[in-house]
Amino acid sequence: MDYEKFIIDKFSHFCLTDEELKAILGIIHSYSLKRNQLFLESGNKSENVGLLLDGLLYSFSMDENGEENIHDFFYSPNQFIVFNYEDYLMEQSSKLSIRCFQESTMLVFSMENANALFEKFPRFYQFQTSIMQQHFVQALQRNSILQAKNAMDKIKAAQWRAPEIFRLFPFSYVASYLGMHRNTFKRALKEI
Repeated sequence: MDYEKFIIDKFSHFCLTDEELKAILGIIHSYSLKRNQLFLESGNKSENVGLLLDGLLYSFSMDENGEENIHDFFYSPNQFIVFNYEDYLMEQSSKLSIRCFQESTMLVFSMENANALFEKFPRFYQFQTSIMQQHFVQALQRNSILQAKNAMDKIKAAQWRAPEIFRLFPFSYVASYLGMHRNTFKRALKEI
């Protein structure tokens, strides 16, 4: 894949100069993950940002019974920024892990390198704003879904806000994301 074209396309609103594009390409590297491989393990610092070229990932935490609780999904082209921004901002170890659901390829850069670019190109702070915006929208969507009165309303809200997850991920993952048991999910889905 042409990484330069990917950066230009995804961040076309920046109208990057040749110097800026060269600087960005200088800090990113291609990173491939196999199914079930972790991009971020809970307990580690969230220091790397992935720009998902292809594949699927999800973030999760483990409950007291050793079960995964799904927090978010990452897929291209909509949810392509793979990062635990909340724990990065709080300057704490990640409470979440990010796992590869299917083989994935990303462009990865460290926030340390990105911060160095911010000093040279102050308008790159807008990039950080775009990361914040994606995570803010995800949080609002999840909040509105979880505020729904019952399982059917949660599913309808998720289908409206993120219909791709129903096509890309197993229903058991979607059920976990919605905070319900998969059997409850299946019963409610049949009624819709």
